Amino acid sequence: MDEEFKSLQQNEVWELTELPKDQTTIDCKWTYKLKRDVNGNVRRYKARLVARGFRQREGLDYHETYSPVVRFDSIRRILAIAASGSKNIQQFDVKTAFLYGSIDEVIFMRQPEEYEDGTTRVCRLKQASRCWNRRFVDFLQKFNLKATSAYPCVFTSQSEKNKINKILDELQKEFEITHNEVNLFLGLQIERFPTGNIFVHQEAYARRVLQRFNMENANLVVIPANPHDELGPHIHLTGEDDCTTAPSREAIGSLMYQSVATRPDITFAVNRVSRYLEKPKKVHWKAVKRILKYIKGTIDYTIDTF
Repeated sequence: MDEEFKSLQQNEVWELTELPKDQTTIDCKWTYKLKRDVNGNVRRYKARLVARGFRQREGLDYHETYSPVVRFDSIRRILAIAASGSKNIQQFDVKTAFLYGSIDEVIFMRQPEEYEDGTTRVCRLKQASRCWNRRFVDFLQKFNLKATSAYPCVFTSQSEKNKINKILDELQKEFEITHNEVNLFLGLQIERFPTGNIFVHQEAYARRVLQRFNMENANLVVIPANPHDELGPHIHLTGEDDCTTAPSREAIGSLMYQSVATRPDITFAVNRVSRYLEKPKKVHWKAVKRILKYIKGTIDYTIDTF
């Protein structure tokens, strides 16, 4: 928390001010996250001071909020290109990236209780990702890097090695970054072999999911969905007694993340159970657990990008 607050001060995120009579404030809160390494072990603790953006008023506190986000198919495409051409891959993480963006609106936020030293202005809000994207795109365009039409988060340029090194040098001057080994990105574990082949998988993430839903000791199954299971709408007509309080929605969300990233083999089964999120029955939860059992038995499956 001290490190986060220091970053806020260094980036001059706020101005200390008295609240004008005709203005209202939004609250803030601390959020905490465990940063893990490629094997799923806790690497460090992370704290963020964030504004409670749901209190913002559209048209007054924010206008445009859209910002492109990276897609897993673009990540896989880049890795495939790197593998086929034996190209170098480097990974950087911009520390407290959202603090570099500048917003057009003036936002008044109530001071955090841990640091009673004035009302803050400009923090993580509904438009924060858009502001950061605009700042970073402006930086990349200085080097004639252009976004592709298919993947707005992928920038390309006909660059020589000297130009690449110059971009990296300027990147470190412009932002506070950490240089990471290319082995973990958004939950994807990336392994590169001397042959040039690149494999991606989510074994560590899958193990955490199994542990979260108490399925680490479950029996294995060879297919993710039972073709004889009846999950149709008529199941909902059997009454409320058959409803379940199991964390079906949370489990399906975790499985969907895996299916989109590295596990297309469970996509059909996940889409099937995701139709019944509102009032899942026991039979639906049973189908979700079957997918988890399948994941356990195939936890070492990978995608070869070459």
